[in-house]
Amino acid sequence: MQDIFAAGTETTATTIEWAMAEILKNPAVLEKAQAEVGRVLKGKKNISEEDIHELHYLKLVVKETLRNPKHWDDPNCFKPERFLHSSISYIGTNFEYLPFGAGRRMCPGISFGVATIELQLALLLYRFDWKLSDGIKPEELDMTKAFGFTVKKKHVLSVVAIPASISL
Repeated sequence: MQDIFAAGTETTATTIEWAMAEILKNPAVLEKAQAEVGRVLKGKKNISEEDIHELHYLKLVVKETLRNPKHWDDPNCFKPERFLHSSISYIGTNFEYLPFGAGRRMCPGISFGVATIELQLALLLYRFDWKLSDGIKPEELDMTKAFGFTVKKKHVLSVVAIPASISL
């Protein structure tokens, strides 16, 4: 059992780090995602499941983060909008998009993993404003991969979280 939980937390944390790196590398994505989260959660202390269902752009960001660049046009460009009118889902029926595997070897924690990623990203974007540390410009952010059990960033994402001025 411990292996299952450990595998789930490692991959979830890694995905959140990649998503935040891509969001910070693309200021327009950050602005759009924060605006959506702020609009949906305006004045709320906690996020509900209904709120997550309303975060359409954030869901596109998560899909784009999990996309394998080998099977897409303009693979190195982070474009959440590529999934805007797409019926592609996480469930392993589209061979160009299999972030959780398919068939008998599909990840058993797919629903939990996606929900956790969406919830954490929404909270991070709602509660904080973000900037890269050490004066790094978004276009200079190192996105080099380090391969292992999961594909991590070779260099840890170093950011400054500034508490957002939200009215609760």
